[in-house]
Amino acid sequence: MAADWSNSMESEEPQEKLVAVLSAGAPEYVRLMDTDEEEAFKRLMACMEVMVALVAAHRGQVASTTGDSLLAKFGNVGDAVAAAAAIQESLAVLNGTAPVERQLMFGIGIDYGNALIREDNVFGVTVSIANRLQSSASRGEILISGSAYNQLPGNEGKKFLHLGAVQVRGAKEAIEVFAYLEAAPATTPISQSKPRDAREWRRLVRHQSKPDIKNNDIVSGFDNEKDDTLEIRLEKIQDVAGCLVLYLTGYIDTYNSGKFQKRVAKAIEAGYIRLIFDIADTETVSSAEIGCYTAFLKAIKPRGGDLVLLRMKPKVYEVYQLLGFSQFFNIQANLDEAVAFFATSDQGGKVVSFPRIFKCPVCSMKLKAIRAGRFRCSECKTILAIDNRGWVILG
Repeated sequence: MAADWSNSMESEEPQEKLVAVLSAGAPEYVRLMDTDEEEAFKRLMACMEVMVALVAAHRGQVASTTGDSLLAKFGNVGDAVAAAAAIQESLAVLNGTAPVERQLMFGIGIDYGNALIREDNVFGVTVSIANRLQSSASRGEILISGSAYNQLPGNEGKKFLHLGAVQVRGAKEAIEVFAYLEAAPATTPISQSKPRDAREWRRLVRHQSKPDIKNNDIVSGFDNEKDDTLEIRLEKIQDVAGCLVLYLTGYIDTYNSGKFQKRVAKAIEAGYIRLIFDIADTETVSSAEIGCYTAFLKAIKPRGGDLVLLRMKPKVYEVYQLLGFSQFFNIQANLDEAVAFFATSDQGGKVVSFPRIFKCPVCSMKLKAIRAGRFRCSECKTILAIDNRGWVILG
């Protein structure tokens, strides 16, 4: 029998309360799933069990667990920070028993403000800001907002480093961000050995779009064919030549994909051949969307460019993996890693040796290339191309 949501909504009106919201997420869960799905799931469940227990131990309440993320609410910021610190310390110990490449580390974001509470769930801008901070946090790092920081006693505030102001989606104004100084993981992470210092964070802040810069200021005529179903915000990466981030909100389907391709084509013609698509806020995955990314690759690869799909949701990644595209596209967990990828490519990249064994991105047939160039898959007959770095695209 279907649930009667109308009665539930009438009996449980949301209440507005001041709360501290903790958001935890493990962006590298996608990478671990690609290596060993069963082992990754077991490790995720072990981490979740630890986090749920520590939230309760610090007088908090878990609002939801979705994929590789956890959302919890607390009555005050002190409890939220104490829980976050205990979580990072415990997860570092838990990960210490595993090889570095199989460790599952979480980033944590905390905000304080008004939120709508309905049953166990929490909604509102405070949740959005906590989520944004979590997605910006490095492995084992804790980031809190200025509103959360202002609720801490003086002595507790000394444990944080001021990182500057950041404009985040969901907030009307830029928010101050602070990093917990004692949140360094006990084991050496894959991408960095300690949380960011103020200088590195401010470099990241410079990558954030400034609210007074319009898309047309970055790419002439980019917004001339806007579509209400797909919002795009552009951000130029100053440190890497020809690098552009496109933050997507909405969905890509057969009806709007043409306009999407025309707008991105303008960016490519303007010299942006290193494209980063932030797809965390796209609602679905479609063949039209994958077709667009494939078309962009074909346009920028001959010019020495490439593209990155950023912050892909676990469920979307499963679709890409099922279709064989997880090996076809470069997928990164955060902006730092995406920029680092292009910075390395800008310096020449790593040339692989041939012959080389790889999977066809269409049918997953194992193929052997004796040199870089174009050829046809022996199974599905798709024309493919492989460059001297081992990257494979549809030819």
